[in-house]
Amino acid sequence: MRGLDAAHAADARTDVRLEIHERPPPFPEQIVYEWGGRYALRLGRIGQDWSFGSRFDGTILVAPDGRSISLVSATNPLGPGMADIVSRRVLPRVATLFGGTALHGASLSKGDAGLLLLGSSGAGKSTTTAALAAAGWHILSDDISIVRNDGAPQLEPCTTGVCVWPDSLAALGLDLWACTSMAGYDGKMRYDPELAHRISPARFSACILLQRSPNATAIRVERLSQAEALISAIRQLVVFNPAGPHEDRALQVSRLNAIMSKTPAFRLVYPAGYAVLPAIADQLSEVLHQG
Repeated sequence: MRGLDAAHAADARTDVRLEIHERPPPFPEQIVYEWGGRYALRLGRIGQDWSFGSRFDGTILVAPDGRSISLVSATNPLGPGMADIVSRRVLPRVATLFGGTALHGASLSKGDAGLLLLGSSGAGKSTTTAALAAAGWHILSDDISIVRNDGAPQLEPCTTGVCVWPDSLAALGLDLWACTSMAGYDGKMRYDPELAHRISPARFSACILLQRSPNATAIRVERLSQAEALISAIRQLVVFNPAGPHEDRALQVSRLNAIMSKTPAFRLVYPAGYAVLPAIADQLSEVLHQG
């Protein structure tokens, strides 16, 4: 991809055609970038199309302009692993081709206001998200969140639900009827209490940097400067092609800076343990109300 087309990226909403084809995976594939990890996700090129592959059966082809996605799989309907890759890994990245800013983080809404939870691995984003959902918040995404800045920053619904391990499931007392097994994980579940409901976009009211600390004895909330917030958010920035031109990443950082200039950000330091989660929910409700 030779940079992002500015007019293309400015589209507020874009229809993307999604098709499923039952035929052998297309080859040859030129590998462009490999994320690795549990899913062994990779990005490549097949002809003019972008291709996403993983440890699961099937290949995902994305047209150069992002407006058409073909799922090439010998399994129809798609297996849960392939469906998970499409919804939680590929579609959020495609959204960046149409003006969206993607961040590794969870996003939730309460009323018309929403917040974004950022933090390093192990900071407690998923557990906090599950606790907030159990308290009546709406999950917009638990993995890659999408922000749009069409005049005012807005958090978009992505893949609803949140992935939790059995200990969190039990400790939070989550309803088993709202849980399904996660593909590729042994025992991990997806908690989604709103499977039958359509979640609306929310005003991006606050960005929260979660920091779980063994030395903390109480919850502490600190207001971050715009520079501190931007640096923390840049670390979680998701781009379509990590091996692409520097101009692409520079554009994404510029978009992110514009978003963070309009959004208050806070660091929430808290002690470990499930008992503190209700107090965190109360604190975040207060922050959301202030935003």
